[in-house]
Amino acid sequence: MNEVDKQILKFFVLTYLISWSIWGTIIFFPETMGEMYFLIIFGAFGPFISATILTRNQHGKEETKKWRKTILSIRQNIRWNIIGGLGIPLSIALIHIGYYSLTRGIPSLQTDPPWYWLIPAIPINVFVIFVYSSAFGEEPGWQGYAMPRLLQNYRPFFAVLILGLLWTLWHLPLSYIPIWSGNEPLT
Repeated sequence: MNEVDKQILKFFVLTYLISWSIWGTIIFFPETMGEMYFLIIFGAFGPFISATILTRNQHGKEETKKWRKTILSIRQNIRWNIIGGLGIPLSIALIHIGYYSLTRGIPSLQTDPPWYWLIPAIPINVFVIFVYSSAFGEEPGWQGYAMPRLLQNYRPFFAVLILGLLWTLWHLPLSYIPIWSGNEPLT
C-alpha cells in the first residue's frame, strides 16, 4: 500500500469513527434526542475534523491554515452558490416529501399552530442543516481532502465511485435516528 492509499484509508477510518461515535450516542440513547439534536449536525463535521487532523499531522500548522482557507473560500459566481445552497436542499426536500408520500401516504401537517407559521423557519433550517453542516462539515473532508488523494491513484470514474460509495455508507447511522429517518410523526 502506497502512502496516498494510507492517507485515504486513515481519512475514512477516522471520519467514520468520529461521526459514527457521535451519532451512536443518539442511536443508543434515544431518550436524549430532545436535548441532543445538535449531535446530528455535529456528527456531520467528522470529515472536516478528520481532514484537519490528518493535514496538520502530515503538513504542519501553517499548511493546515492554508488548506482551510482554500477549502472554505467561495470562489465561484455567487449565483451558483445560491443555486447550490438553496436549489439542492429544496430539491432534496421535495424528493423526501415525494418518497414519503409514495411509501407512507400524504403527510399530515400541524394545524396548531398553523403550518404556515413554520415558513420563516425554512431558511434557517436550510442554512443550518444543509449549508452549515454539509458545506462546512462534510465537503471540506470529502471533496477537499479525500477526492484529491483518490484522483492521485485512481481514474476519475473510479475515484468518484469509491468516494460516493463510502460517503453514502457514512450516512447509514442516520437511518436509525427516528427524527432524521422520517420515522418521527409530523403532527
